[in-house]
Amino acid sequence: MIMDPYAGSPTHVSEVDRFDDSDIDTGMWSKNEVNRTHINETGGVLQFENSGVGGAGISYVQTTFPWGNYATIEVQIQVVDGETGGDGEHCEASLVLYKDADNYVKWGIYRDTSEAVNSSGYLRYNIGGAGESAVDLTSAVVDNAQHAFKIAKFENQIEVYYDGTYKTGFSFQDLANYYTRLEGGTGDNTDVMDVSFDDMKMYNLVDPFGTDLTGVTATLATIQGYVDDLESRLTTVRAGYIDALANYNVSTGSGTLQLTNTDAGYIEFTTASYGTVFELTLIADLDATNGFDTNAAASTILEITIYKEYAGVYGALPQDIWAVQKDVTLTRNVDIDHVRCGEDTKIGFQLDKVPSGTVNIPYRWIVRRLKT
Repeated sequence: MIMDPYAGSPTHVSEVDRFDDSDIDTGMWSKNEVNRTHINETGGVLQFENSGVGGAGISYVQTTFPWGNYATIEVQIQVVDGETGGDGEHCEASLVLYKDADNYVKWGIYRDTSEAVNSSGYLRYNIGGAGESAVDLTSAVVDNAQHAFKIAKFENQIEVYYDGTYKTGFSFQDLANYYTRLEGGTGDNTDVMDVSFDDMKMYNLVDPFGTDLTGVTATLATIQGYVDDLESRLTTVRAGYIDALANYNVSTGSGTLQLTNTDAGYIEFTTASYGTVFELTLIADLDATNGFDTNAAASTILEITIYKEYAGVYGALPQDIWAVQKDVTLTRNVDIDHVRCGEDTKIGFQLDKVPSGTVNIPYRWIVRRLKT
């Protein structure tokens, strides 16, 4: 497990477990093995294994601490053995938000002995003891590929994602003080399974003890209004400043970057055009028509990077990097102020999820030539 050193506590908690040693972290997980469905951290994964010799059961590991009202939790699941259709065996593995037997969400793979259900993306949930509901969200059978399963919780709303693609969302009013589980197992004593979990990421934006934040949410909405107004005023002032510049050492321009997938888009500034040393300012608008706020998938993270060229080649790592998240980050503009450049420079924008439509990001820039 790695605790994010930049996360505040307890209102901003990040947990990552890549399962890359030989011991389950007992500070993060408690283990519950049922019969012969064994759980081991081995080979860089968390393995759930049952040899099919006299002991079916659903086992799990559960976080030692509860989670709050705003969280995104993701894990990679891969079926090594247990995916063969028609063999009459049961195999399941899920990412779970668990409060109690009457309130939970399970999202993962599921194959029953009758093959009535054979799904690589199977959602099950129980709300207030009303009984378990279940739905196949992928229309694809269980396979040997590794797939990403994510659950996002925003107050009383649950959303699920499969390989980075939004699948569905629903209301869950009373899911608080819940725990995260990784769960897997078999149904009959002769069922064989081998399933691995990897790259567990848990991000909690609020109090992990499940505090009701309705009042805080209203306050944040008020603050957001102030921020939007201030940014609007600032954008107007800066736009007027850029338009008023007439010095021949200053260049200005504008454009619109269009993002249609998870590939990065770049805006480039070269020494051939602006001098061997120049100063760059760029403003990008995230709430434009058909922009990031409108067309990006829910909870999308937009990563902004600055790359500089050395000896004719851009480095593999950016010189600077930061990110904004849809529906979470307050700022609605990207402000890059007075970056001094002595080499070709490019600004990158990249989404971590495929958008529902083209994401338009209008931008304006000013370059001041410092040395020809």
